Amino acid sequence: MAGTLGADSPLLNRLRASTIVGSALAVLILALFAYLIVDAQSQDREDAEQSFQDVAQVSAAVTNGIFQSAFESTGMQAAEEFAGPVEQEALAQFAAEGQSRYVAVYDEQRRRLGATSGAPPPGPAVDIALESGKPRLSDVMGKGAEATIEFAIPYETPTGRRIFVTGSPTQPFAEFLAASLGELPTVADAETLMLDSNGVVLGGDNLSVPVGERIEDEDLIAALGEADSGDYGEDRYYAAGEITNTPFRIVLDVAKDDLYAETPGRSVSWILLIAFAAAVLAGLYLLRRFSLAATELQRRELNERHAVEINDNIIQGLALAKYQLQMGEKEASATQVSETLREAQRLVSGLLGEAEVQAGQLRREVAAETSRPDEPPPGAKP
Repeated sequence: MAGTLGADSPLLNRLRASTIVGSALAVLILALFAYLIVDAQSQDREDAEQSFQDVAQVSAAVTNGIFQSAFESTGMQAAEEFAGPVEQEALAQFAAEGQSRYVAVYDEQRRRLGATSGAPPPGPAVDIALESGKPRLSDVMGKGAEATIEFAIPYETPTGRRIFVTGSPTQPFAEFLAASLGELPTVADAETLMLDSNGVVLGGDNLSVPVGERIEDEDLIAALGEADSGDYGEDRYYAAGEITNTPFRIVLDVAKDDLYAETPGRSVSWILLIAFAAAVLAGLYLLRRFSLAATELQRRELNERHAVEINDNIIQGLALAKYQLQMGEKEASATQVSETLREAQRLVSGLLGEAEVQAGQLRREVAAETSRPDEPPPGAKP
């Protein structure tokens, strides 16, 4: 006969074990789904950042190509017109045609061979061009309407290397950058701007700072000094591309929320995971309730079967023994009592099953009554 359904019954232990295993499995599945979502979103963010960096590099490459073409064209023109004696009239005409503030020519010893009015002494751009033999642009010199960018373009002559210098206002740069950068693709409505090494804005698209002014975001300037892309501040991301032979960089700046806003399933995935977790928890709860109900039903059926067996094998046996005793059949009554006791022991052994019985566990705390059976009423037939 099966064991009882007490607190330590095998059935309840199996129920607990099944619930624990099911809960652990559900937690593992949810943890796996959460990891996959986090990994997928991390990959989406990396893809968005890479796309943002690509836009910055493309913008810088386009601008760089235009600058290098201008350097080459100016160098060829200077080699044709200013390889011999430098004429003041030719310099003035070149400055007028190029809308330059000034034009000057220097030899390898930084001696001025000719210049228009207002030309300053040779600056750092001239020194770099002389040493490297490559064109060089300066940082923005001056402020406001007087802000100037200096071109220093080396070229070879029969008498040695010379440096052709032009001073250009910043406004033509702003117009050129607004036209060229405004036509390039952008990401998340980012701000696109060209900065010199001091953080002064030369132009761009979707600007938040006027041309010729220094940007106020010191965190961005510090970040540009460390890497070409990354996050800065609390919620900003940037990417930059350099312009060859210049201190300039094309910088794209955007809020992270805008940059990652287009990543697919950013919120939907978590909503689905939460819904799945709720469904799993509800399923475990219903499973436990169903298991408890099934266990209670099985316990009642087992108790009912035990009650039937006790009634059939013990109560009826005792009733028969009592009847035999009343009829004076003492020997038959004693035999019936012995058989009933053996059946009771069998039932008790079956109920206990393989459970370990401690000493004194089956002892009654109060002694059973041992009074004789009631005497038959007067006049009763033997």
